[in-house]
Amino acid sequence: MSLAFVRSDGVPVPLRHLPFQRSRTLRKRAEEGPWVEAWVHRPWHPYDRLFAEMDVNAVGYAPVRHGRLIGLLTIASAEVDAISRLTEALPALLEFADFAGALLGPAIADLTEIG
Repeated sequence: MSLAFVRSDGVPVPLRHLPFQRSRTLRKRAEEGPWVEAWVHRPWHPYDRLFAEMDVNAVGYAPVRHGRLIGLLTIASAEVDAISRLTEALPALLEFADFAGALLGPAIADLTEIG
């Protein structure tokens, strides 16, 4: 589930549901740690349309943890050198994800506790 998606100019973007297969792939990769990937535009794919509309060239991902994986922080770039820029920014993204996990983790743990 996406909590928020906001462009760099502060304009919110309508959220779309993440397809099950993509969600499963992201979860598996997130268990391994942060990463950056080039974005391949597939305009026929519903999830990809969101990034295609913004001309995204690369996406960086950082797992959000609170003892266990609770989310994934994502940043995208439309810059020509997006891969190198996001790779350089990955340590800061991971630091922010750690902060988000510490801040949001207890509340998410309460919501997802099986009782």
